[in-house]
Amino acid sequence: MVQITQQDMKKPKILIVEDEAIIAMEIESQLQSLGYEVTSIVDTGVKAIQKAETDKPDLMFMDIRIRGEMDGIEAAEEIRNKFGIPVIFSTAYLDKERIERAKITMPFGYVLKPIQERDLKVTIEMALYISKIDKERKKAEESTKESERKLSTLMSSLPGAAYRSLNQRDWPLQFISEGVMEITGYAPADFLNQKVLFNNLILEEEREHVWETVQERIKDKRPYVVEYQIRTASGQIKWLWEKGVGIFSD
Repeated sequence: MVQITQQDMKKPKILIVEDEAIIAMEIESQLQSLGYEVTSIVDTGVKAIQKAETDKPDLMFMDIRIRGEMDGIEAAEEIRNKFGIPVIFSTAYLDKERIERAKITMPFGYVLKPIQERDLKVTIEMALYISKIDKERKKAEESTKESERKLSTLMSSLPGAAYRSLNQRDWPLQFISEGVMEITGYAPADFLNQKVLFNNLILEEEREHVWETVQERIKDKRPYVVEYQIRTASGQIKWLWEKGVGIFSD
């Protein structure tokens, strides 16, 4: 049996930006008592940006009104753009102008001075949780985009035209390769923005047969092969041979 204790768990790292030394020490003491690791304490926006890069904290605790030419809001915006580190603002003043400016930096929370330990704990835990979910979402999006790029490259290299569509009667397309231009005379963008519906290119007397054949195979979870005629952009009639398969997921 393996026992995991609080000491074994990685402590979230927090960087404090506060230009009042006594307040900074109080915040550091509160954070440490709550189980967090304080990486550094700095008193200007410039130093905050420098330490954000070197310390790589999980969270920054930023006073809005700090000394120097750059206030906490400006520093937080640069830190978010450069490093993507979440920021919690601390302030004794929450006037409308500062709130509107602070919104631009997409802060993960606010704590009003004098700081209450209970409020501090809740705000930090929520910020860390939201940050974690946001990173997981971005990672999943990147993975999806990479899969889409690979699929697009593969499908574009196939002879003829390859497409992916939702299983609906008007065949709204999610992807179609460049080869469709040579076959139909229409550009891929014409199909993707539904300026042209592929189903409408099929000769009217053949559409029902094509649809029923495809649906029957999809229902049985089998690949389908179907031949039909289309009318191209120039009015030419062409025979097409199509092979496809249904992909099933949640």
